[in-house]
Amino acid sequence: MLPVLIALSIIVLVVASYADLKTLEVPDWLNYSGIFAGLGVHALLSLHQSSFKPLFYSFLGLVCGFIIACILFYTGQWGGGDAKLLIAVGSIAGFVPEINSFFVSFVFNVFLLGALWGVLFSLFLAFKNRKKFTKTFGQIHHGT
Repeated sequence: MLPVLIALSIIVLVVASYADLKTLEVPDWLNYSGIFAGLGVHALLSLHQSSFKPLFYSFLGLVCGFIIACILFYTGQWGGGDAKLLIAVGSIAGFVPEINSFFVSFVFNVFLLGALWGVLFSLFLAFKNRKKFTKTFGQIHHGT
């Protein structure tokens, strides 16, 4: 079942990336579809295994995604569509309380790539506006 969940995550993220690049918005229908698809696939897996664990882990992933999304949204780091997308991926990935789980790897990689993107974009902006950057940096560095 893991390949189905990974494929579902990739499909949701690719469609969201395309829509975000094209319209600067992640559509709500995609986010809510991802949430319900994640819960639905895990519900089917729970029925197949006769265990509530897969559905519980999906709900736990949704809650963890919600908490992280709220922090990022209310601190102004992300927009609402991005936050809802993280909730959807949390629902699809689920949160298994293990260090090598898919959800933990996903969140770690999101923050790692976000930090790398921030550094590279800052360097790009500094290079693009190098005269203004050099002047301001000199003023800050020399305390004038």
